[in-house]
Amino acid sequence: MKVTTKVVNVTPTMAKSWLDKYNKRNRHVREGAIKNYADDMREGRWELTHQGIAFYEDGVLADGQHRLLAVIKANRDVQFMVTHGLPKKAGAVLDQHSKRQAHDAIAIGGLAEGANRNIVAIARFLMSNMGTTTKPKSVHDIAGFVKKYCEPLNKVDRMVLSKKRQVTHAGILSVYVCALLAGESEEKIARFSRVMYTGEPAGPHENAAIRLREYLLMTPNAWVGAIRAETCKRAMRALHAFIREQPLGRLAAPAEFIYAIPEE
Repeated sequence: MKVTTKVVNVTPTMAKSWLDKYNKRNRHVREGAIKNYADDMREGRWELTHQGIAFYEDGVLADGQHRLLAVIKANRDVQFMVTHGLPKKAGAVLDQHSKRQAHDAIAIGGLAEGANRNIVAIARFLMSNMGTTTKPKSVHDIAGFVKKYCEPLNKVDRMVLSKKRQVTHAGILSVYVCALLAGESEEKIARFSRVMYTGEPAGPHENAAIRLREYLLMTPNAWVGAIRAETCKRAMRALHAFIREQPLGRLAAPAEFIYAIPEE
């Protein structure tokens, strides 16, 4: 059978019919991906690309399950490149290649200026409510957040001289963004960042940074899973004390975040 591809205006009715009739064997459905796709479709952010809908030579749906489900969820007509006649052996290599990273997609698409890998990582962490949620975010969602908070994100990005395990993680950098938005001194936050990196305080009045640094270096899973939010609370406690030159004997996590988390 000959492989053919053409642009098709796919309606929700068509999408449902194709899924009902031809979606015989496919991967597990990811609700988060469907929601993100549907949001983009509703907002007019979905673009026609070569990555569309594909059917094998026997008519079975080969690619596009999530896109079709999103068309139904969004209740919008969407244009796709639709391919028929794909050889069955092609199924072994579909979606097996390198996925484009969010910062690359944002830069290539011109969605947000200066959205490098570090800034996107910080934005994602903040959008996860400091690690308390795992809801996936679309490239457009991330780009919108970066554009909204470009100034504090760029200021914090410039504070990182080079990467160092644990102490320059996106989580701690997110805390710096929250502090900047709360009106804390950029100079003092930058100084805190410097002490965190070097481990060299100017005196007892800067020991709060050392307390946090010690905690992070002694807690390998500080930025993993549910503990991330508690780590952020400790980081906020340390930064808040450091700015006010208050020495800390013990670094305990406060009950709530000291600095507000920016809204999307």
